[in-house]
Amino acid sequence: ANYLALQHYVPQIHFSLGANHHYAGDYELAIIHYETCLSVWREERADKSIGCLNNLAITQRAIGHYDEAEACHQQARAIAEKLGDAYGISSALIGIGNVRMCQKDYASAESFFREALQSNRHQCELEGIAGTMANIANAVGKQGDLQQAADLIGQSICVMVHVGAKRGIADALDVLSEILFRSGEDQIAAKLLGAIDQLRVALRTPRSPLDAELLTQNVAAMKDRLGDYAFHDLYSSGTLLSTEEAIEVGLGIKPEH
Repeated sequence: ANYLALQHYVPQIHFSLGANHHYAGDYELAIIHYETCLSVWREERADKSIGCLNNLAITQRAIGHYDEAEACHQQARAIAEKLGDAYGISSALIGIGNVRMCQKDYASAESFFREALQSNRHQCELEGIAGTMANIANAVGKQGDLQQAADLIGQSICVMVHVGAKRGIADALDVLSEILFRSGEDQIAAKLLGAIDQLRVALRTPRSPLDAELLTQNVAAMKDRLGDYAFHDLYSSGTLLSTEEAIEVGLGIKPEH
């Protein structure tokens, strides 16, 4: 009886281990745990398999396996639609949008994000709404509409602050820093990056490898334009800012494009 009781918890243990290994950057091991979990939940707990599929997709995306990632999100979406799971549907839609962002299909990504936003609004889930608005801002900014992107990310950050979503604030500030960078506001972007990195260290929430790679490219461009010394001086001053001060600095300048 005890053995059977323990077996009941095995998939959940693998799910938790998958999440822990993902956040530690051990993506291949995370995939093994998620797939082991799914081998049970696909048959026995369709409701729980939605979250596992979406998490597996996020891990696949982190290592550049975009086709596999979208396939997992599509499976999660299909199961969620069958079960009427609005949260699972919106999570899958956001996941597909993020895959399309990685593939630089920004218009398609925006479409999936906006569909997810409607689902979040129906659920009246403020943190989900704010996070999805940040995704839309990122997609819109990549397509060149920096003013709309700045307006959206400003709204997103305000909601994140209201609900106390610190990880969401870090992600949204990253989007804001890129909008500022793309708008030529390198001094503000560099200072904001220092604050964001301090916040991420405190929250133990590193960027994904792909986001880190993009940031490295942006930082190189800022150093070229500002000079190494000026960039590091601004970045260092940013590390001394509180989260509230960083938000004020970042939102103090809006693109004029």
